[in-house]
Amino acid sequence: MWLGVCVLFMQALQTPPLAVVVRSEGGINPSEERVTFFHDGRVLVESWSLAQREKHQRSGRLDRQEVARLSKLLSQAQRAGWPPTLNRANGPQAAFAVTLTWLWQGKEKSVTGYTFGEPPLPYEFQKLAEGFLQLAGKAVETAPPR
Repeated sequence: MWLGVCVLFMQALQTPPLAVVVRSEGGINPSEERVTFFHDGRVLVESWSLAQREKHQRSGRLDRQEVARLSKLLSQAQRAGWPPTLNRANGPQAAFAVTLTWLWQGKEKSVTGYTFGEPPLPYEFQKLAEGFLQLAGKAVETAPPR
């Protein structure tokens, strides 16, 4: 029996995240922000910049309304049917990117767009990525201090 419980626990730990948004910025102070949404409503926000020199982590949990909002965002991402790469960027422009990855019916989908690429990013993609980031921001803001 304990073996079965341990196996279930290990499978839960290996479950891929529900969605991940990675926003990278180049320039004088390169940085990256990675937001991960888990199946159980947990949210992990990790950020790093050259100026900070160390990774900062914040975590929180979505409430029922926020979980419903996350489901709506995931559905919008799936319905959009974007290709894996939305636009092109060369040289320094490639350092400014947003990648959205989500799990849909057991399959992982991923879309990358370059902030200063050509053609400009679709407004719908920008709005959707910002929706994910705002949802994560709210979850970590309301998290009790550790």
